[in-house]
Amino acid sequence: MVIMEENKGYSATLGSCGSDPYICSLAASYTSATNWSGVGHPSQPNYVGIGSGSTQGCTADDCVGAGAYSVTDLGGQLTKAGIPWTAYMESMPSACYTGSSSGAYALKHNPFIYFKDNLAPAVCRILPYPGVSSMVSTLTGANAPDYVWITPNLNDDMHDGSVAAGDAWLKTNLAPVLASSWFTGGNATVIITMDENTGDNSGAGGGHVG
Repeated sequence: MVIMEENKGYSATLGSCGSDPYICSLAASYTSATNWSGVGHPSQPNYVGIGSGSTQGCTADDCVGAGAYSVTDLGGQLTKAGIPWTAYMESMPSACYTGSSSGAYALKHNPFIYFKDNLAPAVCRILPYPGVSSMVSTLTGANAPDYVWITPNLNDDMHDGSVAAGDAWLKTNLAPVLASSWFTGGNATVIITMDENTGDNSGAGGGHVG
């Protein structure tokens, strides 16, 4: 499971722990990669990059829309290999929604929607986030996906909301996952990271992130 947060960077989160006690408790209980960075500024190049291993020439937000790229991305690779996966997008209005935004949902934070191999006629695996109870039921069920991605909405991923608000969302939505048999069975990994650090323009990348 990968959960992507937004913008605030290492210094405002794991580097200080004043506003994100839950995230910091996870780092203390498990592990934390302290030399991790985004690949560029602003957001969308980072999502294209994490989805396909390359920014595909994207250098700005809204650089492309849904289905813009014909290259194979992670979703397409998983599908081809027969590995079940699901990408959950909080506040996305419908499965595989191709609009640029809807309420607190933003296409630019959806790393799978840019790639044709994840859209029709392929089976849609990019779904609205159903809430933690429903997701845990899926994870502990017979047909659980092997790979899960979660993008919180703009209020909950620290983009528009505060670090504290993002931390509270994670506690509400991740703690039940970590208490579930999906995780406690010992065969699951959860990665929480961030697309970029908007306060860090010191290098060629996207700044220091947790």
